[in-house]
Amino acid sequence: MEDFLAITSSVNLGIKRILDCVHSNEQRRSFKLVIIVCSIMTNKLQQITTLTLATILITGTLSLMPIAYSTGSNNGNNHWDHDDDDDDNHDSQKIKICHIPPGNPNNAHTITISKSAWDAHKAHGDYKGKCNNDNDNREDCKCRKPSTLTVKYTGPPGAVDIEIYKKIEDVGSPQKKLLTVTGITDTNTVLISSTTFGKESLETNTIYRVMQGTTQLAVVTINTSCSQPLFIGKQYTNNQVTLTVLSGEDSKGKQSIFLEHDPICEGAKLTVTKIVDDPPLNSGKFILKISKDGSSVYQSAELGNGESTGPQALMPGTYTVDESSGAGTNLDDYIRTIGGDCNPDGSIELEKGDKAECIVTNTKIKPATITLKKVITQDNTNSDMEIPEAEIKDHFKFYITNIQLGSVPILIDENNEEIPPGTYTLKEVIDEEYEDVFDFVLITGDDDCPTMVEDMEEFTLDSGEHLTCVVYNEDDKDTPSSDGGGIIFRNHSLKIQMDAKTSNDSCDKYPNADDKNACIEIIDPSDDTIGIVDSALTSDTTIVLFSVIEADQLGTTFEAETPTCVISAIVRHDNTVSAYLKDETDMDSTPENPSENNVVVLSCIGMDPSLTYNVNYVMIDPLL
Repeated sequence: MEDFLAITSSVNLGIKRILDCVHSNEQRRSFKLVIIVCSIMTNKLQQITTLTLATILITGTLSLMPIAYSTGSNNGNNHWDHDDDDDDNHDSQKIKICHIPPGNPNNAHTITISKSAWDAHKAHGDYKGKCNNDNDNREDCKCRKPSTLTVKYTGPPGAVDIEIYKKIEDVGSPQKKLLTVTGITDTNTVLISSTTFGKESLETNTIYRVMQGTTQLAVVTINTSCSQPLFIGKQYTNNQVTLTVLSGEDSKGKQSIFLEHDPICEGAKLTVTKIVDDPPLNSGKFILKISKDGSSVYQSAELGNGESTGPQALMPGTYTVDESSGAGTNLDDYIRTIGGDCNPDGSIELEKGDKAECIVTNTKIKPATITLKKVITQDNTNSDMEIPEAEIKDHFKFYITNIQLGSVPILIDENNEEIPPGTYTLKEVIDEEYEDVFDFVLITGDDDCPTMVEDMEEFTLDSGEHLTCVVYNEDDKDTPSSDGGGIIFRNHSLKIQMDAKTSNDSCDKYPNADDKNACIEIIDPSDDTIGIVDSALTSDTTIVLFSVIEADQLGTTFEAETPTCVISAIVRHDNTVSAYLKDETDMDSTPENPSENNVVVLSCIGMDPSLTYNVNYVMIDPLL
């Protein structure tokens, strides 16, 4: 038995020296190695003694790759077959495991090992498969060993060749050179991929040897295991050469190298969406911009309606969203509004983890239209002095002035006259011969009409808005009329549906009291009680004429429903006093957000709650 152990020890020693020789950088040769391994369990501590018989056949054709072996006890530290060794043979004999470093479980990570090394890993708690925390979609900015690495080369004039090695001691050895990238000049990029030399990821270190002809300019070492800081923008310099890290991806093509302070994990994401309101084509093109402290951080390509920048990773801070016009688009043709998570001025405060969206809407400016009508009463004028209706506009002329543009007065003498949107004042010019005959009385029409013609009161017309105003003048208004008269100073047609209290022109459609200048209050649907609310109803000398008729039925084969309605009261539009405004079907509820205008209460019979009705009315003051 002693002789057998002595032989075994001698064989082990001889094989170890052979493998050491083969493993060395200077002695690697082309061999074919056949090894037969037997293991004998010598004691209950399971100390492994390896008896190895080897036959070495020199063929001069195949490259020998070192083979892992062990002698004596295995304490778990002899893991020869990790990714960073030279064993490129038999990938089918490798497995992925979750490696949990002893004493540092928070640094668990997925590695690839030989199956023969599994027992040792298993002994200290590793398990097969990916780590439970290994999420390929994570954005934690944690550096992961790259499969591809791109750097920028900066160096002296002239083209260079860059040789890639695994270890510093390999530099200059043709057999250890992994690849050569040729024809590189200053500011060129250099990309290397581990798949070029049959690896899933790059080695612990990647060595760049920069050669110009036969002259070595520099040797630059980049630690590509992420055990040392590795980030985009990091520079490595030797002699006259600098390599700057530009990017790195893992074996699945996912980013594995990040900025030192990367918005992907430390910042927020901002999306800017473009909306173009210019039907039917919505064809404008715009360039969206994001800036910080006056400096640009992002600029999009030309974007159209519904397109966006996509999520842009930004560090926390205050940013401003803006835009410029694309080809064929003029910003002056649009009204811009900024909303979403942005303030109206385009500013936004981003904090870590925010996912925000700003919406930039461009509405094509459309001409506004205005109609100014003239009505005069001539009940105190001699018949030979009366102005024929067809000639009235020849003696009474209206001018409007855009106070924002400082334009010259614009003559309005046609219906639906097109004008630029803006803020205006109105002035009336009467021919000199009639100037002392006719006095201004009032202006009626749409709610936005001015109340005077002295070129003082401002009124605003928005894009696409239409305004109709009627200006009344009377001959010698202080003289009593000889044959009666009166002026229609308010006319409206409003729609309601009894079972839709928040639609059409119902007062409940408008949450703000200031918007209820003319609306219909649905008081009690079960009793067909409604009310005409109108800010123009201010005098007890006003006559209200009205009709209620089913909408959109005249001229069809169907008969229009015409419920019977009478005025039951005229009260203040409030929610505290009048019993006429209580809804018995809703616990005697009263109007929400009342306007404080007056309301003409109509008691009707025969209203179908599912039908839409027009409530038409005019207001006349006989004393005007």
